[in-house]
Parts: sequence; C-alpha cells; structure tokens
Amino acid sequence: MIVSDEYTSLGKELRARAAINNGIKPDFFISVHHNSTADKTHDEIEMYYKLFTEGPARELAFMVADEFQNLYPGMDSEIVAGNFSVVRNSEVESLLLECAYLSQKAGSRDLIALPILKKEAEAIYQAILRYSKKGHPFIEITSDTTSTVLIVTDKIPLRYFSAKLVHKGEVVYQSEIELNSMEHKISSDRMEYDQVFIEAVNEKGRKAAYVRDLRSRTNTDTRPEFLVILPASIPEEPNMVKGYQTARYRVRFARAWDDSVETLRWIEQERPKYCVVFQTGNNPRLAHYWRSRTGTALAAAMAPSFGLRQTGESHYFLNHTSMGALVIETEKGKADIYDKLYEGIERFMESNG
Repeated sequence: MIVSDEYTSLGKELRARAAINNGIKPDFFISVHHNSTADKTHDEIEMYYKLFTEGPARELAFMVADEFQNLYPGMDSEIVAGNFSVVRNSEVESLLLECAYLSQKAGSRDLIALPILKKEAEAIYQAILRYSKKGHPFIEITSDTTSTVLIVTDKIPLRYFSAKLVHKGEVVYQSEIELNSMEHKISSDRMEYDQVFIEAVNEKGRKAAYVRDLRSRTNTDTRPEFLVILPASIPEEPNMVKGYQTARYRVRFARAWDDSVETLRWIEQERPKYCVVFQTGNNPRLAHYWRSRTGTALAAAMAPSFGLRQTGESHYFLNHTSMGALVIETEKGKADIYDKLYEGIERFMESNG
C-alpha cells in the first residue's frame, strides 16, 4: 500500500509516522532512512526490529539484508533489536531500515539520484515477496465491551501457543498449549489488561511474538521523574535516599542488572521522565546520546557538580532508551555521588522542569 502525500507530509515527525501506521494497521510497517556520520568513509546498512521481540520483523530483516547484498556487494549489514520511536510506538510488526550512509564520500551523490532509490525500494519489495511465500504465524488480538479474543493463524500447522495478559502487575489470564492446527482462537469474557505477551511457533520452527504495553505513560501517581541506576560498587545511603523521595521531585533508585537488555527492559517498564545510570571505571565522563537535546541538557546540568567532561556518544543503552538519559562514569572508589546528583537535578529542573 502506498500512502498519499496528504499523509507523508507528517513524516517530519517520527511519532507521526507511527500514528499513520497505527491508523492503517498493515501487516508490516517499514520505515526507510539514510543515516549519516562525521566519518566520511563509514558505510553500512542497519536494520532494527522492535526491542524485546523476535518474530516476523526480524525474519524479514534478514531477507532485506540478503537483497541489499546484491545491491551493495560487500557492504556490512547489522540486524539488531531497537527501541527507536518509530518502531517503539508502532502497534504492528515494524522494521526501521538505515540504508547506505548519506555522509560517505564515495557514493553519497548516488543516493540523491532517483535510480538508486528505486533499486533500494525494489530490494525491499523482493524481500517482502520472499517472506510472503513462507509460512509464518500471524497474531491478532481484539477486545470489545463483552469479550477478549486472541487469534493466531498460519499457512502451515502451528505447534505451540502461549499467551499472558497482565493488569497492574497481576497475571489475569495465562495459557500455554501444544497444538496441530492452522488456527488457534481463545475467546473469554472481557478482561482488564495493560500488558500482552503472546508467542506462537509453527512446525518449521518459525516464531511470532506479540508484546504490547498499554499502560499510560502519564500516570503521575507512579511514574518517577528520575530513575537512578547504581552499580554494586556505589553504596546506598538510605537516609539521603528516603529524604529526597519526599522532596520536590520523585527520584527512584535501583541496582543495575547483570544483563544490559534486562536493565533496559526494566527502565522502559518504569517509564521515568529521565534516567541517570552510574558506572565506575577508568574513563570518568558524562555521556549522553549524541542526538538527544534532553540528554545534552542533563549533562550540562550535572557537569558543574561532578566536574566531568561531557561527551555525546552512541552505544546500546543511550541509543535505545525512550526518555532523556545520561551515563555518569566515575572513578572506582568514588561513592560521594548523592549530594552532587541532587544538586544537578535541581539545576536541571530549574531550567527544564
């Protein structure tokens, strides 16, 4: 389906792209971009499917990568889970494609010419055709005033299905079964739920996963303004933490998980407005995502208190947080962070609160 110019004029905002997609409700949503960097020699293809899911979008990404290898022989392709706005806010299987870099000197002129863009579109189209010829579970969930219906279908027999609905942290429905059919349907009295987890696997081992968080992101009763992640090497100071919780800004402290993906999953579930992650190491600095205005402002507010240099960076955590985020790396053994942190928060909120 081709969306008319009436809609694409809204594409200047990534949230608008997701809103358009959610209104149309296609089987797939593919958002195509061309990245850039200060390194004029760097060039690669990047593909991002929705974070915390592995299903149709991930499999389609590998097929797109195959087609792009024919278009750009020898160019590296990276396929990873991503939490960027355009896929995070999409309700269907979504893929963000960062095609060849506009900033690379050798072929940048080709990318502004229509023929190469047509070839990229053709490569994506061929990947979709290949995908459509393969059986893959398709998951649908509907809910009205009387019932909740979960449906999973495929072109080839399904072997496994699991579903879990959660409301306010409590599991209100759970099912896990083995089967041998082309369709599985569950219908029950309407249930209140705010999180959905569904997984289906067919006889060829192809999997579809549906994960959706319907919880409000504006719940002022529970949403912390600042979530502060501490490593085990920095001791907590209960009196200071408890005292600040009742101050002007809601600050929640937590320990870092060993697994960075699980840490990020937990941060996204907490839905803070801002997140500060402390690390200890040999490279003291205030690191923010290089394209984040909020992250830059957080670093600027903390800099006078910590006396550390600010640096815009791109790595897993900073790339994939959906809120303003800052990584503060301090020297090992330096644990006097609380007064500095509170001072920086006050300074930031005075300018940005």
